[in-house]
Amino acid sequence: MEAYVLGLDGGGTKTLAQAMDAQGAPLFCVRGGALNANSEAYRRVRDTVQELLAQAAVCAGPDRYLAAVCIAAAGAGNPDACRVLRSALADAGFRGPARVVGDHLAALTGALGSPEGMVLIAGTGSICAGRTADGREARAGGRGHLIDDEGSGYAMGRDVLRAVVEAEDGRGPCTCLTPAVYKALQVTDVAGLVSYVYAPGRSKREIACLARLLPQAAARDDRAAQRIYMRAAEELARLVQAVAERLAMQNGSLALAGGALYNDAHLRELLEARLNRLLPELHVVQARHDAAWGAAQMARGLLSSNREELR
Repeated sequence: MEAYVLGLDGGGTKTLAQAMDAQGAPLFCVRGGALNANSEAYRRVRDTVQELLAQAAVCAGPDRYLAAVCIAAAGAGNPDACRVLRSALADAGFRGPARVVGDHLAALTGALGSPEGMVLIAGTGSICAGRTADGREARAGGRGHLIDDEGSGYAMGRDVLRAVVEAEDGRGPCTCLTPAVYKALQVTDVAGLVSYVYAPGRSKREIACLARLLPQAAARDDRAAQRIYMRAAEELARLVQAVAERLAMQNGSLALAGGALYNDAHLRELLEARLNRLLPELHVVQARHDAAWGAAQMARGLLSSNREELR
């Protein structure tokens, strides 16, 4: 039987798992639910891991076996979250070599083809991470939606709701986001909006989805939407500037990743313009691969480590 490895990119909305053979050739991808052990119940984390491993086994067929796994997940820096993810792997029946890392490390490896440079991720959450050739690392952001994650899909969705409330109060400009939000949430007024937001079990993913209303509003020159965009671009640029200055990588390479940046051209344009003013020598590059690819490469490294130990 031939070995294959699996790299899981677990985010606050979905998880993508990339399979590779031992030589690094991509085999297939499978998808599952969210995999943030800081915000998801253990049962859901376990079920997602089991589902992904089961899908992978079907795709791999009877002539391949799973030899190593790397889980790259938001919140994995929390020791308790790391233990939860490892327990989920064990409960799924996997007993081979495994590694749990932050999703920013896998994104960096995937985006630049090696763990050197910087990557900015803006999905449901946000984080910038960098690593130098001599192994020095720095990060900014990524501490969760309750105290951090500015410029993320969640932050923009929250600011959409704030714009509606402020318009209702007269604290902010009237905005075409108001009818768009009411339609999306199936409510008719701010009271209904508040009931929706604070309903038990309301997830940050549901709030982040409201950021999808921004492009159309911005295209109509809506002042509230433009303010939200400008704030998001400013906050994301601050993440990059902090990492670049700590690592002296002001003229280094930065890859952009995450659904909020990938799906929103206007946000990318504003961010790149802001970065050009703050860090004119910075090279913003297109990501080569995604974080799941980076995680799979890290899983391949576990195979190499095991071979060395057997020699």
